[in-house]
Amino acid sequence: IANHMNASDIYTMGDSYNDISMIEYAGMGIAMANGNDSIKEKADYVAPSNDEDGIAETLKRVVGL
Repeated sequence: IANHMNASDIYTMGDSYNDISMIEYAGMGIAMANGNDSIKEKADYVAPSNDEDGIAETLKRVVGL
């Protein structure tokens, strides 16, 4: 039996133009606060900046880890 993951099951994080398609595809697209405005507009959630431990804080708040 092959495992299948839906886009709705995927969380992604990005901060630049090259991340936009990934952010749009994922069920939960997360942009970093210090990222480009264009990616923040596409994101479902804007995480604190890298200087504020944004990835760790988002994993706690959004993902529940």
